Amino acid sequence: MEGDSLVQNSSFLESSGVVFSAEQKATLQTSLAILKSQHKFKRVRLWGMIKGIKKNYFIAQGIGNDETQDRKYLYRYKFPSSRTRLKNLWLQCHSL
Repeated sequence: MEGDSLVQNSSFLESSGVVFSAEQKATLQTSLAILKSQHKFKRVRLWGMIKGIKKNYFIAQGIGNDETQDRKYLYRYKFPSSRTRLKNLWLQCHSL
């Protein structure tokens, strides 16, 4: 799901049982926009959320200028909060 349209397309997530509040959707979309800007990606996609025993992980894909070669996969385990300063809390995966 494209990061820029997360709020509009949240029904895709809700159909799989992942429901976010309006505040959570807005802060996640802002976090993806910051990720896109900091890494100079052309596009950012939210792949979804992996629910773990101890932590939940959000997975994102950043796409650069070359659609086939310039891709990075990132994750974060803290939900972005509007109460804390939004910063780059996304970590790059070494391989997927």
